Amino acid sequence: MRRLIDRFDRVLEIAIYTIGILLLALMIVQITVDVVLRSAFHGALPGTVEIVSNYYMVGLSFLPIVLAERQGRMIAASFLYPRLPRPGKFLARLIARALTAVIFGLLTWRSFLEASAKTRIGAFALSGSDRITIWPAYWVLPVAFALVTIAVLLPPSRASQAAAET
Repeated sequence: MRRLIDRFDRVLEIAIYTIGILLLALMIVQITVDVVLRSAFHGALPGTVEIVSNYYMVGLSFLPIVLAERQGRMIAASFLYPRLPRPGKFLARLIARALTAVIFGLLTWRSFLEASAKTRIGAFALSGSDRITIWPAYWVLPVAFALVTIAVLLPPSRASQAAAET
């Protein structure tokens, strides 16, 4: 079972890093082309602001949350935890994981409803006279939150166990 969890963590890490690198590269290229067009030709690449803010930044902001969770790098307020006895630490981790699963489960559900509504109406942003379709970007949040929910329900990774022990 441990090998399967380690393999899941590795595949997840590679996928998130790959998506992040692609999003970052695309964003850099698009912004660079837009700046060159504005500076050299007094034109612009239509929808750059809308695409950057609705696609690239959303993906870059929310997809890595699952890695932070699996690697034990979420924000922690550990003023009391180090003073707890071993059973108390176990109980605290159990309660924290349960609350995290519930909260991210609710975030998944709510963002799923929002993404469904935006898909149904075909949400778009206006860039001058151009319509930029943005409803697909709304699906990043439910996917990211669902991944965190699943990650919390899985046994802890070696990295998060090591972080919890300290």
